[in-house]
Amino acid sequence: MYKLRYKLPAKSMLTLYNTLILPHLMYCIIVWGCAGKTILDRLLKLQKRCVRIITYSKYMAHTRLLFQKLGIMKIDDIYIVQILLLVYKCRFPPCEIYSCSFFYKYKFLYSENPYNMRQVKRQLQIPFFRTELRRHSISCIGAILFNKFISFSEALSIFTLKKQLKSHFINSNSQLT
Repeated sequence: MYKLRYKLPAKSMLTLYNTLILPHLMYCIIVWGCAGKTILDRLLKLQKRCVRIITYSKYMAHTRLLFQKLGIMKIDDIYIVQILLLVYKCRFPPCEIYSCSFFYKYKFLYSENPYNMRQVKRQLQIPFFRTELRRHSISCIGAILFNKFISFSEALSIFTLKKQLKSHFINSNSQLT
């Protein structure tokens, strides 16, 4: 990409990123995305390097606003989105394809508040975990992330959910300090 930097416009470089690099980052990310931060840090650095190349930025330029400008999610955000999409597919609606899923056997819990609240929170039951390895398994992290992003669970379709999550993560990167 670096050699093509001055021969192609930025829009073509972004297309090149989406066709050559993004599929490698998304391939089986649900399985390997729970790896340690030191392993994922190398991929994040490569992703940042690509963003700097696309935007003609300097080597040490800060990338938070560059990710937002290009509409690209970081590797951690891609992992969260893919897990949430998996949970959504498995729970809403429970169809035959996903009937043997991780989340089908877990129930929704309703929060018990002594106060009269306008709406009752519907949360996915988090399976018991004792170790960090179990905590990062798909069934546990899926329930944890689903409960954290419960406001997105009311999406009418998978496409609207994907659009809402992507815009949330792209816009939240610019608000961080």
